[in-house]
Amino acid sequence: MKKIGWITGKKRLLRLAGLSLMGVLLLSGCGNTGKSAVVAASSTSASETSNEAGKGSKVSQPAENVDAQVAEASLPQPGEAISASLTWKSRMELAYATQFAVDTYEDADGMQYEAVSVADGSRFLLIPEGGKVPEDLPDSIQVLKRPVKQIYLVATATMDMFRMLGALPDIRFSGTDASGWYIPEAKEAMENGSILYAGKYSEPDYERIVSEGCGLAIENTMILHSPEVKEKLESFGIPVLVDHSSYEAHPLGRTEWIRLYGVLTVNMQMEEFYAAAKESDYLIYNSTIDGEIHSISELLAKAPVLKDFKAVQAGNVWCTTKNLYQESMSVGAMLEDIHAIFSGSQEDGTYLYKLQS
Repeated sequence: MKKIGWITGKKRLLRLAGLSLMGVLLLSGCGNTGKSAVVAASSTSASETSNEAGKGSKVSQPAENVDAQVAEASLPQPGEAISASLTWKSRMELAYATQFAVDTYEDADGMQYEAVSVADGSRFLLIPEGGKVPEDLPDSIQVLKRPVKQIYLVATATMDMFRMLGALPDIRFSGTDASGWYIPEAKEAMENGSILYAGKYSEPDYERIVSEGCGLAIENTMILHSPEVKEKLESFGIPVLVDHSSYEAHPLGRTEWIRLYGVLTVNMQMEEFYAAAKESDYLIYNSTIDGEIHSISELLAKAPVLKDFKAVQAGNVWCTTKNLYQESMSVGAMLEDIHAIFSGSQEDGTYLYKLQS
């Protein structure tokens, strides 16, 4: 079977391994983030609100105040300076989502940091392994150190996104017990103890969460009714990210939140990438983040580690066109392009073109 590697972003070599054709479709961003993710995300507010309301939770804020709080929030402008030691490089291109943003910064050593902003005004900076927390980082920006582990997941609609990312091992605590899960992998993880029940959003088990070193709490907007819980979690040094996918106007905007969680959880290091993808027969560069490239020399300027790869040496390196991500209904044309590559074609396809040697 032919092996194909998928490259996305400048030095951001995510989930790149010897992938089968199905793997390429899952990673390509062609709208196949999972039908179940669409269903789960679209029902966030209704299902989680009704589930918690039936458990006698205390409500500290009226719903209209919560809605106003979200409506008034805004995201920072691209290029905003957050530290003298970090240089802004790019912002993740989003086709539909408007409730979050991801900006990439770089330090003097070329290490990349991701700044995550959510529409409620909360902001986070992901520190790469070996990176340093900037001394002049504003207090309003919470620090997350890679790899982000021991997550307390309360926002149930996001579980399917973690499942599709292969990131269930990063979740240690759940705000829903085993009987409340309908995702088989989540239910099984609860039953075998790899994910522990740590209380619902309004009554978390602080002792359990703190004692096991929770790295991040992901809440749904119900937490806005109990701000004292969020404040207490943060007082223990636990960053709290509130999922606002249910506030996206477009259904595909809700599913696009999988890209935010991908930034939080995917942590493939260069050595792992190298070992997994060196023998791939073909490499495909995803131009969604940094734009199109046209030659192998441009690719190597971004990631010199690729120079010894089988596909690079054979000249079997292709790039996606910049319109691929937004034209999510054209999976058939992408399949035809990949089939043509496997059949030995050297001609440009609808969404793939070959890089010049």
